[in-house]
Amino acid sequence: MIELQARLTLAGAYHGDVDGEYDQEVWRAVKSYQSWMYIEGDPKGVYGPHTREALERSTWL
Repeated sequence: MIELQARLTLAGAYHGDVDGEYDQEVWRAVKSYQSWMYIEGDPKGVYGPHTREALERSTWL
């Protein structure tokens, strides 16, 4: 979860603590990122394979 939060922060979708918790704020950030990137393969707010692939392509750690 820390990597997810870090990547969402780099993408500008997450502004919370990078603490490894998949809370409501992370869920909203995933949902926003999916909307911005037109990701339809995963349910909204779910960090599935389509969202992960897009997020990994668009951010560098």
